[in-house]
Amino acid sequence: MTRWVDELEERAAAALPRDVYDYFRQGAGTHHALHEATPAWDALRLHPRVLRDVTSVRTATTVLGTPVDTPVVGDRPHPGPGSDAPWYGGHLLPTAAPGDVAVATDLTFDDITWLQGISRLPVVVKGVLRADDALSAVRAGARAVIVSNHGGRQLDVAVPTATALPGIARALVGTGAETYVDGGIRSGVHVLAALALGARAVLLGRPVLWALATAGADNVHRLLRTVTAELQHAMTLVGARNPDEITPDLAGLVDTAGAQPPG
Repeated sequence: MTRWVDELEERAAAALPRDVYDYFRQGAGTHHALHEATPAWDALRLHPRVLRDVTSVRTATTVLGTPVDTPVVGDRPHPGPGSDAPWYGGHLLPTAAPGDVAVATDLTFDDITWLQGISRLPVVVKGVLRADDALSAVRAGARAVIVSNHGGRQLDVAVPTATALPGIARALVGTGAETYVDGGIRSGVHVLAALALGARAVLLGRPVLWALATAGADNVHRLLRTVTAELQHAMTLVGARNPDEITPDLAGLVDTAGAQPPG
């Protein structure tokens, strides 16, 4: 049976001007990084526990100390002032021409320290794909890192985030920093795998754009509720009553030689 979420892109393609759709959809180079993102999550398999009391399963967690209903960041059933519901404003595309946008080539980890020193907000560094870079970012003052290859839009053949996540999460154990991930996540099962591999929360990218393009903010909330419901169902089936019980032994790569016990 086709999932509603899987039909969003096709509907968005019909609703959006072609150049806008192409802008959202495109990747870098030959699109290797773009096309490998979701299959990397699909290649993971779960090792469910049995005979666990899952009468009550909750997806609630915290992100940077803030309580949220779900690790699919942004979900609130009734958005209002102070909620973390997604907010979309302005234009679909920037009005500035590409040549008018300055690109900094001299950024270093020292800039994280500078930013952390002048801001009362927590610094979160996105685009991290290496454990050593993640540690350097945290030592420089970052409170969290987002494992991301920017949707495959920058460097072609960059490693999929599902592959990069476990090493980065292990490197940050004990630092107090949090790890988030995006890139190719399309279902609640993907979310569960990401949490098992060490993510505190996940971020959805293109699916949110497709939902917004087809039926506005209401469709975005439907998307987030759908993925959260899938996560809750998957948690029930693997014997995890809350995100803290989603541990690394629950997920791993496909074992072509036959099922083996975790660890």
